[in-house]
Amino acid sequence: MNFCSLADSAYLTKLRVLYHSMRKHAPGAKLYVLALDDKTYRAVAEIDNVHAITLYALEREQPRLLEAKKSRTQQEYAWLLASVWTAHIFNTIGSQIENLVYLDTDTRFFSDPTEIYSKYAKYPVSLLPHHFAEKDKIRESTNGFYNVNWVAVSNF
Repeated sequence: MNFCSLADSAYLTKLRVLYHSMRKHAPGAKLYVLALDDKTYRAVAEIDNVHAITLYALEREQPRLLEAKKSRTQQEYAWLLASVWTAHIFNTIGSQIENLVYLDTDTRFFSDPTEIYSKYAKYPVSLLPHHFAEKDKIRESTNGFYNVNWVAVSNF
């Protein structure tokens, strides 16, 4: 199983929790991390089954990102980076992996993800709905129907 995420030092604790829950429930899985700052990169670069690069390195490879960065808030830029990071992984090592799941850094595994991973591996792209409570359905108008904290992509 292959997962990817991005984080800066403000989310480093959450990234560590994600990593440890992954190690517990999916011990053979790999985690690809886009480190948004040097502190995060230094913290994760030497961890088993974690492959990390810095945002600076990604921006050097894809200079158009710097133009996009100028017109976005920090949060909007991070949202953009999630899809760019996922595409970057497929473009660089896609022949070595069949599937990749983007996870928001504040995601946790509470059980083995093999079943859900396998269920969605047969589709090119899989998104999960928010599942808002009925009283909160109005939030779909601003947040959308799908929750992009878990996006599975297959390499067909």
